[in-house]
Amino acid sequence: MQPSIVGGETAPDGDWPWVVAIIQNNGGSAFWSQFCAGTLIAPDWVLTAAHCTYYVSGAPIDAQALAVVAGRQQLTAEQGEQLAVEAIVRHPLYNGALADYDVALLKLAESSTQPVIKMVSPDDLALEVADTP
Repeated sequence: MQPSIVGGETAPDGDWPWVVAIIQNNGGSAFWSQFCAGTLIAPDWVLTAAHCTYYVSGAPIDAQALAVVAGRQQLTAEQGEQLAVEAIVRHPLYNGALADYDVALLKLAESSTQPVIKMVSPDDLALEVADTP
């Protein structure tokens, strides 16, 4: 069997603490239940793709059927935390057939202790471009 990513490297533990696994909340192993990923944008909010919140059949997944695993480099490890999803906020214009507006937010039932991703603000110098107000 060949790896799916050719020439890649394993990220050191802790390099991407805001990346979370989205799993089926069925009491099984996170390793076997993971089917999507997301980004921790606030202690109790995860940004993900809207298609991650629908079954292959197109039916919406209930929030209670999902959980998020944060702070774990390997899903078979014990560290980190598993958090229930309280609510799903899907983009109202999401179209699964076209993959338009493929974005959703997961409201966690409790706050994560993991660091969140740093968001770009208008004050960031990296946003300054010549001739841009």
